[in-house]
Formats: sequence, structure tokens, C-alpha cells
Amino acid sequence: MPIMLQMPQQSPHELQTGAENEIFKLDLSKLKISQDQIGSMQPLQLTEEQWKQVIISLSMIAREKFRATRFENLSPDQKAEAIRLAISPHVDESWGLKLKYQEHSGLKKAAETLSDGVGKCDDFCILYFAICKKLHEEGKFGLPEPTMLNLYYFDPKKKGEVGHANVVQFGLPQQNNHSFLIDFTVNTEVVPLNLENEELNPQSQEFRSAIAKHLNKSRSEETRILDVNLDVELYPGFRAADVIYNYDEGNSYRVEASKDGKSESDQIDLLRKSSESLTLAITISDSEKMEFPDAYAQRHEVFVKLTNIYRAKALQVKSQNLPEEEKRKAAIEFAKLSMEFEKQSQLDIEKLMSMKIQTYFSLNQIYLYQRSNKQGDEQVESVLMQMQQKRPYRKPIGSE
Repeated sequence: MPIMLQMPQQSPHELQTGAENEIFKLDLSKLKISQDQIGSMQPLQLTEEQWKQVIISLSMIAREKFRATRFENLSPDQKAEAIRLAISPHVDESWGLKLKYQEHSGLKKAAETLSDGVGKCDDFCILYFAICKKLHEEGKFGLPEPTMLNLYYFDPKKKGEVGHANVVQFGLPQQNNHSFLIDFTVNTEVVPLNLENEELNPQSQEFRSAIAKHLNKSRSEETRILDVNLDVELYPGFRAADVIYNYDEGNSYRVEASKDGKSESDQIDLLRKSSESLTLAITISDSEKMEFPDAYAQRHEVFVKLTNIYRAKALQVKSQNLPEEEKRKAAIEFAKLSMEFEKQSQLDIEKLMSMKIQTYFSLNQIYLYQRSNKQGDEQVESVLMQMQQKRPYRKPIGSE
């Protein structure tokens, strides 16, 4: 049954409650859209009908939870909390959108998460970004663009590595730089960080300690997460969400291509799609002057695989039962493609090694490249040391 909400006669995008002139209904069936619609939309795009349901939910939360007549009247942390409550998979109130947590491969667009009604931590972060972006465009947000926070750590409970996506909302100088963490998965809440904005960086011990403190809220001494085992990555701004979505799409294609039973033509098709998505992620990040090393690292790996496939095809065609001239032309074409991909893979690894910001994954790609090319022990050891500092509990992939 739709939930009835009394609202004033204004634009349906007016975040205000308290009058009785017009009735809006929170109708969750209006969140559903077709796969064709989803396919044509951008990662942070919502349909008009989806947006209408979101703002009705935010209006209800402003009134019911914070006793405010307008969403815009909420304080910064209350706005963040209202958005979290609307989309949180751990909230089952009449004013929420009743989304549920569900693990899956890949990353969903914001509209897709609303339509499916389920998602994982990354999806809820993308959806949070989408709502903030829309509010920002309508002049109703009043905060800096949010920042994506990716966490990786060794979990004593699970006896292995765990990854989580969260959001960091920076404050404004006139609001004493009040910043907070929005968590959708672990201890789901909005957490004041009580840190200056300059302390909110991956290298800051204060920041890492604040994150670890949050993660350890309900843990015993034996299962607490250590600061030293916490790897933090920050990606600021709405465009960061676009970068991360396209990067994840490219990674999904790459993983699919590596599965057993794939034909050679299917592998090539998937790897080419992977390179296209990763190229888009790189184009966006470069245009925003945002270093995103994982996209270069991933595309380098994709180009290496394509290099090897076409190199093998150039050799294999020589033994096929074809006219000699046809074999010669095919071999030349495959060899040409192999050299082109090899050149591009070299450019990517050189660009990657020149970057100031590195992640564990990008360092691992550099390590594999240096080792395969028999570069000096000192260079390899330097990369291994950086990897050890980021995740001391892990061994590099391919180090056996």
C-alpha cells in the first residue's frame, strides 16, 4: 500500500512538508525501470519518477526523524544521515526506499540499484553520489562533492582480506570543516570524524585510526582490526564515481574473458570491451587531473593478454590448411595487431610507473612487469616494500 504524505502545492522537487494542500504518495513500484532504460543511462543518472520517490522519502525523513519542515533546513550531518536512511539496506521504515543488501559481481548504476531494490556497498555509494549530485544541481545540498572511500584490511573474524566501499563527506570551512563517514555496510551510520580536512588523506595516521575505531566498535580485543592492516584509498568528486563505474565494468569484462571454456573469439571480444571501458575511465580521470592508477594497471594487463593472443595466432596460422598467400597476409595482420597492443601495454606501464599515487594493485602490476623484464633487484625490492606497507598481511600476486 502506498504511503500517504501531505505536502504543499509546489513543484514535486520542492523538499518541504507540513501543509495539507496536496498529497504525494511514496510508491516504490515507480522505482522500477526497464533494462533498456538502464543501459542508456549514465552511472549517476536517475529517472524523473525515481527522483520524485527519492525526494518524497527525504522529505518524510526530514519531518519524521528531524522535525524539520524542509530538507534544506537540516544540518550537514543530518542531510547525510537523511540520504543514508533513505537508501540504507539496514533500514526498514515507512519512509525508506526499502533497499536490501545483496552481493553480486560488477557494479550497478544508481538507477539500476533503485530499480532492482538490492545492491552491495559499492552500489549504495554510487547511489549516494547520484542523490547528492542531483541535490547539488538543484542547489539543495550545500556541501562539497562527496569522496569515495575504499577500504581493504585483514579481518581476524574471517581470517582473510575484506574490502568495503564507503563515503567520506568533507565539511566546509565556515562549518568548522565538520566531516563525516557514511557507512552502508559494517556499522551502518553517519560517523563524525572530528578531523581537519587536511588530515583526511590515506597517509594520515589520524584518519586511519578514526576508520579503525569505527570498524572495531562491535569487535572483541581478539578480533579487532589493526591500523597497520588498513589500506585506504580516496577518490573525490562526482566524476570519481564515473571513473570507478567504468573501471569496474572494464574489470568485469576482463574477469569474464579469463573464465574456462571461453572461445578465442569470445576472449578477444571481452578483452576489447574491457579496454574500451578502462579507456573511458582513464579519459575521465585524466581530464579531472585525478590519478587513478588501477585503470592503467588493468588496461596494461588487458593489452598484454591481447598481445599474447595475437602473437599466438600469427604463429598458428602458418600451420593451417590455407593458401600460402592467405596465410602470409593473416600472419602479417596478426603480428601487426600483436605489436600494436604490445606498444600500448608498454605505454601504460610507463605511465603507471610515473604516477605519484599508487595502490596495492597498481604496485603489483609494476612488480610483475619488473620481475618479468629482469629489472634490478633494488627496483623490485622498493616496490615490494611499498606493497608490504599497504597490506602487510598479503603476498604479491605471482610472487610464488
